[in-house]
Amino acid sequence: MQFKFKIGWCSYCDQGWAEVVKDVSNGDLRVMCSECYTVWNSPQDFMDNIPKPGYQFTAKFRDATLEEIISKKWDRFIDRI
Repeated sequence: MQFKFKIGWCSYCDQGWAEVVKDVSNGDLRVMCSECYTVWNSPQDFMDNIPKPGYQFTAKFRDATLEEIISKKWDRFIDRI
């Protein structure tokens, strides 16, 4: 299922979902827009509109797993609609 770990609609590009992803290089979870690739350090940063500048094109990401999201206690931010 596409966008299964979405947090909300991107306020930067207004064209994509912000989703929980995993940085392959260091294993950190991030939130990233599916369209403009803006990255946030956490769901709370997304909610507070605090992006991580310059991050989006310097890293490789993969889909996060539900277990990884639960371990960070980010599952409460997942949009279930």
